Amino acid sequence: MVAHILVIENEERVSEAICDHLADQGYRCTSASTAEEARLVLSRFQIDLLIVGSELPEGADGIELAHEARASGLAAMMIAPSSSVAIAEEGIPVLVKPL
Repeated sequence: MVAHILVIENEERVSEAICDHLADQGYRCTSASTAEEARLVLSRFQIDLLIVGSELPEGADGIELAHEARASGLAAMMIAPSSSVAIAEEGIPVLVKPL
């Protein structure tokens, strides 16, 4: 079974680049641009890994979304414009932009 990865990122070009790369590596990838879209995907599909942007629209907090995922047993990591101390202190792995 192929791992299914959900990328939540408000910059479409970033999420497309990540999903294209993951697909090239043999993974199934779905993208969402808001926390609301992500929760809908999570309710409909079996997701193996969540990659979430630190800055999401509509006041959503990427760190909070990553914690929700991890609390439910889902692996999660962050995408951030810098290696943020706040994220590192949360114990969440970080991919630093630009990728």
